[in-house]
Amino acid sequence: MITAYEPQVAKQIKTPGDVLAIWKQGMWKVTNEPGGTAYEHGHSDVVAVMGKTGTAEVKKHHKAGDEKNVDRWNPNAAHAWFAGWAPREDPEIAIVVLVEHGDAGGTVAWPIARQIIDGYFKQRRPRVMEPSGPASGPERKEAR
Repeated sequence: MITAYEPQVAKQIKTPGDVLAIWKQGMWKVTNEPGGTAYEHGHSDVVAVMGKTGTAEVKKHHKAGDEKNVDRWNPNAAHAWFAGWAPREDPEIAIVVLVEHGDAGGTVAWPIARQIIDGYFKQRRPRVMEPSGPASGPERKEAR
């Protein structure tokens, strides 16, 4: 059985508009501009994605000598994170991807998130959309 709950605002925080603009610009750059922590590992050509990558370090539980028998999975590697939403304005989807011991968020968690987001929008909006920059204005123009 699926039970739906209406969202309830627990608390509102007043954020100055200039601070919010800088924050959004940074989240745009993560996935859409060279130098962004996710950009080199593919960016969406389907929809404008805003996001933040993360790498959460873990405490070592094994000695370095134990790691030589570990194939492709390292219990001492950091956790890889990506959190974001799309489209940039008026979001339809929010996503968090955590890959335990996956290492870096931009190289591991972001490509997974991008595949999920792209798949969602390709199914909902089969026409590919052109990317736009972080400036105000229309988020995407449909390709003809």
